[in-house]
Amino acid sequence: MNIGSSVDDLGLVILLLVPALLGPALLLGLGALLGRALRLGPSLFALIFTLVALGGAGLAGSLYLDVAGRPLSGLVASKVEQVELRRQGDWRHTMRVEVQYPAGPASGSASAAATLSLAPAAFDELREGEPVRLRVLPIWRSLGLVALADSSTATRLPWGWLAGGLGALGLGWLLVRRWRGYGVFALVVVALLGLAGGPLAGAYGDWRSLERPDSRPLQAQATVRELEEVTTIDPLPCRPGGGSRCSRGPNTSFRVPQPYTVVQLAFVPAGGREAVIAVASADAGSINLRRGDTVTLDYAPGSPRDARLPGAGHRHRWQNPLAAVGVVAAPFGMIVLLLVGIIALSRRRRGPARSRQGS
Repeated sequence: MNIGSSVDDLGLVILLLVPALLGPALLLGLGALLGRALRLGPSLFALIFTLVALGGAGLAGSLYLDVAGRPLSGLVASKVEQVELRRQGDWRHTMRVEVQYPAGPASGSASAAATLSLAPAAFDELREGEPVRLRVLPIWRSLGLVALADSSTATRLPWGWLAGGLGALGLGWLLVRRWRGYGVFALVVVALLGLAGGPLAGAYGDWRSLERPDSRPLQAQATVRELEEVTTIDPLPCRPGGGSRCSRGPNTSFRVPQPYTVVQLAFVPAGGREAVIAVASADAGSINLRRGDTVTLDYAPGSPRDARLPGAGHRHRWQNPLAAVGVVAAPFGMIVLLLVGIIALSRRRRGPARSRQGS
């Protein structure tokens, strides 16, 4: 789901971005005022209030698009698939489709366009120059909410992230409100366990999957598009995926114990109509490839972009995440010790004060 418009209304879209950017700040301020009035802890309440408000607005818009959106026939103007190598050492696929559709008589323009970010399955079904069924909810002139006609709120929204985020915020608020000092300590401990356990569990699962031959039973010939050597990663960058350095806070970048190579490969999977960009990683020195080479890769039918190069080593899949946990745990462990010292000191000061009051 995204906002579509005609060329004539692009200036209006840019003007609407200003209040959209200021909206979260205004919601945070309003949430802080409500938190003080209700005595609920203004900072945490403001964050929860802002996230709930933004999530509720997105959910309401998506549901209204499902109910009141007009089905239209559009055209796939372009498709773009990109792979971004992040400073955390992993990569992210982005798949965007630009669609064009009739703008309607109230807009004063013949056509409008929108850019949609799609899941791999929906992205692979579309081809440039072919028609596509859309659902459009007009807002004003040519502005409107646009989505694929066969999508819905149940498939568009990231329910897992929403539930996990709200659950984490709710647990944090409960711990802080009910146990105060000890609640903060428990919250930090739970966060540290999550930061350490989640990546390690995922890394172990990835490594085990790569080591099983039956996990990617299909083979294809692919062309090497890009190769990038990774020798340094940053588990907690200041701006994920960006090139800036953190001006404050601990520096968590480190040289990995097992350097590796990230390889982008283009190939047409079995039954596919267009080439996709697959990504595989291999321990440094375990492969000898150059851009433009043709190689054999292994892939699974349901996820052709997650590939494996036969004969490549994958020790980096578990060695580097284990080292990253150690790098992250050191500064945050100091925070835990500092919190324990503050809580213990405050408890000691309260003890003599209560004894004097009792005497």
